Amino acid sequence: MGLVHLVHPVDAPRSLPMTLQQGGEAEMGVLSEIGWTRGIPADVRRDAETHAVVIVGECGMGSDGFVAMQATDDPDSLQWLAFFDFSNPFESVSLAGDFIKARNNLGEEWCFDRSSPWEIEIRPAA
Repeated sequence: MGLVHLVHPVDAPRSLPMTLQQGGEAEMGVLSEIGWTRGIPADVRRDAETHAVVIVGECGMGSDGFVAMQATDDPDSLQWLAFFDFSNPFESVSLAGDFIKARNNLGEEWCFDRSSPWEIEIRPAA
């Protein structure tokens, strides 16, 4: 069991920078028991210090994107997954200390704090 942190969608074009607003929490079951779209990875980064693995990519529809953090290379070590139906596909990812920076195909940089990934800031890509 886990929690889903809902965020309010903001369609493109977006006025940046902005922080996505939370829409509450809900409980969820095991991911393998939930019908979900397939993810297509576009980029992977491994943290040499913590051995965490961050994967970004796209999903079934043109505006879908995801960011996932695993404790290791083992897919069963998933720590959190962020899925959006309004982000557009994520094409690249970088790690900067406690932050994950995922760039989508709109040229936006989505910033996630590893310990509170539901707090998301979107900035224009530098």
